[in-house]
Amino acid sequence: MYIASQSLNSFKHGVVATIGVGTGLAIYVIASVLGLSGILMHSPLLFNVIKIIGAFYLFYLAYQAWSYAKKQPNLHQVRVISVWKSYKNGVFTNILNPKVGIFFLTFLPQFVDPGQGKVELQLVTLGGCFLILGTAINFLYVFLFVYLKDRLFSNATAQAFFNKLTAFVFCMLAINVLSSQQR
Repeated sequence: MYIASQSLNSFKHGVVATIGVGTGLAIYVIASVLGLSGILMHSPLLFNVIKIIGAFYLFYLAYQAWSYAKKQPNLHQVRVISVWKSYKNGVFTNILNPKVGIFFLTFLPQFVDPGQGKVELQLVTLGGCFLILGTAINFLYVFLFVYLKDRLFSNATAQAFFNKLTAFVFCMLAINVLSSQQR
């Protein structure tokens, strides 16, 4: 959803947001290889701190989207947001979600066979494949939303609806993160 909203801002912002989300994934892949995801899984305090910070960050993004829906009459007006902010928000959206860390802890090891060689290399390879495929799919979303921008979101009502929908989805994600339990 974050990539979609940034893609509606501009193609460049969508691409940079995708790179930010990919960076967040790469951080979790590295953490998984280093065994740091295990710490997250076995430390209720750390899990809850990341969960609460992540939820508040998603609520903040929801507030921004809702506020933007009220301010911006149409997509053809330039929204003042730096490319750096698009990147940074993409990174934070991913690293402040403890479910991503838990996913890498539970998903990647299922496909690692210690008998086939270095476990770390296998984790890097699997994580790299996931990162490449996920980033490629996110780039497709960028192209899709840039294409749809002028066709579907060219009037103020459609844009306001999409921004409010974005805010709603971010709120639901925040609630989901807050309700997540450590496994």
